[in-house]
Amino acid sequence: MDINTKSNLTKLSWLSYSLTCVTGIAVVLPFVITQPAADYFKSDLGYIGFVFSFFMFGMLIFQFLNGYIVNFMSVRKEIYIGAVIYILCTTAMFFIHTAELLIPILILLGFCFGVIVTIPNFLIVHSFEGKDLSAKLNQLDLWFSIGSLVYPMIAGWMVEKYFSWQAVYFSVIIIFAVIVFLCTRAVLPNVSEEKSPTQKFSKWNINVWLVGIAIFFYFMSYIGYTYWVAAYLTKYQHLSESASDFGVTLFWIMYAVGCFISSFAVRFIKVNKYIIISAIISLAAYFIINHSTTVMMMYIAISILGLGCATIYSSSISYATLLVEHPSPRIVSFIITSSGVGTYLGQVYSSWVQTHWGIPAITMISAVFMAITIVCYLIIAFNDKIAIKHI
Repeated sequence: MDINTKSNLTKLSWLSYSLTCVTGIAVVLPFVITQPAADYFKSDLGYIGFVFSFFMFGMLIFQFLNGYIVNFMSVRKEIYIGAVIYILCTTAMFFIHTAELLIPILILLGFCFGVIVTIPNFLIVHSFEGKDLSAKLNQLDLWFSIGSLVYPMIAGWMVEKYFSWQAVYFSVIIIFAVIVFLCTRAVLPNVSEEKSPTQKFSKWNINVWLVGIAIFFYFMSYIGYTYWVAAYLTKYQHLSESASDFGVTLFWIMYAVGCFISSFAVRFIKVNKYIIISAIISLAAYFIINHSTTVMMMYIAISILGLGCATIYSSSISYATLLVEHPSPRIVSFIITSSGVGTYLGQVYSSWVQTHWGIPAITMISAVFMAITIVCYLIIAFNDKIAIKHI
């Protein structure tokens, strides 16, 4: 079967959506089952939170390394091995009784999802071109949001019905079964440089590095802010816990809506312009947040922030691959790794700022980081003629 047939491209799209959705689930699950896990291990909640941070540690490492691993192992094998590792790790969770034994399991799961999070981007980048590429990458972010929004509800229902936290993890195997089935039915693109000697990937230019820097500050900005939204609404707006959590939910709902809109918008607006416009909208949202005097204003501003942030990540992956003639998988891994480091440090820096200057200061610093993101993209837009010609 030809890889570029309509039928195969549809299969590749759904395989990519499924892989991205399961990644969204994996990233959000530690936030959902931390309390049940702490009860199970009879341990302090803060310590269990520290234990689950090892998942992100493992994920960060293999987000970067998979740009090299695909030169020695096919994407299909990676998917199969990832499914097996997930089954083994989640099964092992049922047999451990100390939190320390959970650490190596979470690190291994992190390795697994560090690979899985990059694969959909590899598949899309090497199967689609131009505006279709930008649209498909934005659809990936939509499916990440769907996984992040829907599965916590399923996990909450399972915990409420007295399922164990291990069972919540184990239930995700159903999605892996779908992924494996789709993988067996599709013809996957070859993304290995070593296995395709006739395909010479282009050298990176300065603008590729600037995209990575921009993505780092973008994630530092919105992760640092959203990490403390609920606490801000509780402490400074005097809202109930459920009303404060609704503020966070609003952000992610509008983020998903923004991803859906951008999957169509980038077909009509140049992707570099769309990124800059979205970043400016996000910066304006921070300004409104900082001057909000009512809860409704805060909710509206948070919603605007979600819409503004929605397209920047996936569109940046597309944009980075358009900055060179023949993009390698390492460009995708580099952008994803930059986002991962920004995500991790966003939580770290905002926690430090909260301790020393309070939560309101985080809004101002997040706005500064978003402004740096805008400056980076303006430099790229004016500096690179190749990208503009290809978009």
